[in-house]
Formats: sequence, structure tokens, C-alpha cells
Amino acid sequence: QGLQQGLQQGLQQGLQQGLQQGKLEEARTAVLEFLESRFNARPAQAAAALDAVQDLELLKRLRREVFRADTLEEALSVIDRAARRTGEH
Repeated sequence: QGLQQGLQQGLQQGLQQGLQQGKLEEARTAVLEFLESRFNARPAQAAAALDAVQDLELLKRLRREVFRADTLEEALSVIDRAARRTGEH
């Protein structure tokens, strides 16, 4: 019984982590696809900076800010600030 409960809890935790990772990846991909569509660019430094952000709410805010950016430089600045904020924690 204890083993079964342990397996069930492990499975549930693994599922939750997988779902969270999927949401993070979806938000990152949306930002990169936007950059490519709007500015015809998919900078490697943006992808690396986005990978550093592990907070879904921060990624959602970042995504909204990037979508409002008028230039690629402005969008990259938003991404860079978010990545540095992540590094401070």
C-alpha cells in the first residue's frame, strides 16, 4: 500500500512538472515566433535569455511587454531585463 501511494504521488508530481515545463516552453516559443514574425529575426541571445526564465507568470508578463514593443531592440531589452531579474533570485 505504501509503495502504491508513493508511486501515485511520484506520478502526479511528474505530471505536474511536465505540464509546467510545457507551459513555460509554450510561452517562450510564442515570444520567439512573435520576434520572427514581427521583426524577421529570431536572435539566439533572446532564446538563451528566455530559457533562463523559469517563472511562468514572469514569462507571461514578458510576453505581453514584448508584443507591445515597437522595435526589435525594445523587445530584446524587455527579454534581457526579465532574464536578469531571474538571475537575481
